Amino acid sequence: MKADLTRNSFDPRKNFSRVVMQQGRVQLDADWNEQAGILLRLMRRFALDLFGPAFSPAGGFAIAKLDSVDNDVVIQNGSYYLDGTLCELNATPVPISELKGQTITVERWTVDEVPFQVGQYLQILDQSRKPAMPICKITALDYSALQLTLDQTVSKLKKGKYYAQRLTTYLTQPDLPTPAALAAGTSVQLYLDVWERLVTSVEDDSIREVALNGPDTAARARVVRQVRALALDQKTAANGLSAQDLYDQFQPVNRGLLRAQTKPGQASTDPCTVSPDSRYRGPENQLYRVEIHTGSGVSGTPASFKWSRENGAVVFPIVALSVSGSTTGVTLANLGRDDRFGSSKAITWTCRTTPRCLPTPPGRCCKCSRSTAPPSRSRSPAPRPSKAMRRCIRCCGDGITRRAIPPPAGSRSEATARCRSRWPRRRPGSTSKTACRSGSMRPARQRFGPPITGSSRRAWRPAM
Repeated sequence: MKADLTRNSFDPRKNFSRVVMQQGRVQLDADWNEQAGILLRLMRRFALDLFGPAFSPAGGFAIAKLDSVDNDVVIQNGSYYLDGTLCELNATPVPISELKGQTITVERWTVDEVPFQVGQYLQILDQSRKPAMPICKITALDYSALQLTLDQTVSKLKKGKYYAQRLTTYLTQPDLPTPAALAAGTSVQLYLDVWERLVTSVEDDSIREVALNGPDTAARARVVRQVRALALDQKTAANGLSAQDLYDQFQPVNRGLLRAQTKPGQASTDPCTVSPDSRYRGPENQLYRVEIHTGSGVSGTPASFKWSRENGAVVFPIVALSVSGSTTGVTLANLGRDDRFGSSKAITWTCRTTPRCLPTPPGRCCKCSRSTAPPSRSRSPAPRPSKAMRRCIRCCGDGITRRAIPPPAGSRSEATARCRSRWPRRRPGSTSKTACRSGSMRPARQRFGPPITGSSRRAWRPAM
């Protein structure tokens, strides 16, 4: 996951039962994430042992035929456990406030985190939540009036309370907006692809803490469930592929390994010179991430790789693009939370779109030739760009010059910032109202040892 992590310390082979915090120790995100990983593995292992590798309590994700449609099928809503991982497909009925001709007016536009769209299928339900008419399709919509135009007439329904329930089909599933087409006369096998992906505040603004003016805090992991199609040949068309065959095809034993090391130290022939250790000496923790950008081609085209010192966690939303000749101007929604996670000419970026489904194409690597910041040098989060402009650039290199931007010299905010950033406002056991000596910004001596200077935060800068 491309999050700002120190490291991923969870290893199920060690059979740890929990993480035990100790007093007086440094608190890192790796310990808390490992505790969450231990509990998550326990719950999924319990579900796997109890229900088996594949189980649905009420027919969730069952495939059903869609009437008068040859290239699409219905995916039943409900829950499904795959290797202990819970997959959910919701279909919440929405009350209908008006029925007129082929148009219905709904009370909510976004249901189950997905808005109504043209091409989706609906099931009109009566007050007892039973089908009141055949399945219909959305042909047009009016967002301002919350109206949906259907391919069937609904005015013949009797007066009463009705609901619109959206049906999930193979072509309209939310986590796979561009599935492979189901061609007529071909044999395919449908399978469920389940995995986790990271969701940050760049994609979901609700993650930000609005009470603190919207800073970025922790990220989230979301289970992605995609019903995919696999073409079958004449040999496998009769019985299809078994679960083991699918596993061997998509999860081979040899999935590639990466061997990395620091530059070996050079031994000196001078007996009076001690060779330094070959290790990282920077003040920040670095979690390197290496990815395959493009694979090798059949014609012998070599593969390309990209790397990052921050695990690919440096992401900037793009608000607007402007092209002038061979140069493309990019307007970012923000400059990052500090100079360490900001933009620089020494960094290579990849520009890509980020739909809900992922994965997406690798994008195009580009170099920043000139950077212009607002006069205020503000780094506070800006409003999230529209869904139509849901693009982002991701940092793939390093070289940012880290430089603090202090308040104006001599201001009261400068004195307060300097005092609070390095020393507590009150000394332990002290009855004075301030820990700073009068007439000076020099902090007073603490009773319990020297201050902790510098930043104790640990992070890294991986690629892409």
